[in-house]
Amino acid sequence: MPGPPDTPATGGPRAVVLGVGASRGCPPDELAALADATLAEAGRGRADVVAVASAEIKADEPAVLALAAALGVPARFLPGDALAAVAVPTPSAVVAAAVGTPSVAEASALLVAGGDDPRAARLLVTKRRSARATCAVATAAPAPAPRRVVTATDDCRGCGGCVRTCPEHALVPVGAARADGTFAVPASGAAGGVPLLTLVDRCTGCGECLEICPVDAFIEVALP
Repeated sequence: MPGPPDTPATGGPRAVVLGVGASRGCPPDELAALADATLAEAGRGRADVVAVASAEIKADEPAVLALAAALGVPARFLPGDALAAVAVPTPSAVVAAAVGTPSVAEASALLVAGGDDPRAARLLVTKRRSARATCAVATAAPAPAPRRVVTATDDCRGCGGCVRTCPEHALVPVGAARADGTFAVPASGAAGGVPLLTLVDRCTGCGECLEICPVDAFIEVALP
């Protein structure tokens, strides 16, 4: 079996994986035509394919091997239990009974496109069928944007407006609270002089505190 190919994450922004299934004896021309049509639906061409993926049980299927050879890319064949664990939009009980997994084309495309983590991939085209073949197209999912929260600087004067305004109750004064709703703040430049703690599991980065602060004492930071 050929080694793991480059994934779309390393193959460029247009790189895709073709996940395919084929009945025994499927004509190679039929699978190739379905692959071309599915790629066109995804807005991709043969040059964008970095791998062909299928089930381990199809490792000797001539049509699948011929498609990979025609595209000049590796073919990767995955165990049925690994494929069966992948959530897909169009599972099939018929396929499950025949090959031990409810999805071949979609699941294999997602697994290879995600570098063996289907959560790191997305389908550009779900399963398409011909008389004796199936095909799906997947690519690497875009990296999620870093989560941003707000934190107070030592410009804070302890007015308490942000604490009262925060809809998530995510700001906690470090200094003692006063009866008028303000709170004590460390002297500017003092060691460990953090006026407020931001509870990052609550902060949504809504920006209410930035809007209300009279001295612009908040900054946005991206969580690692």
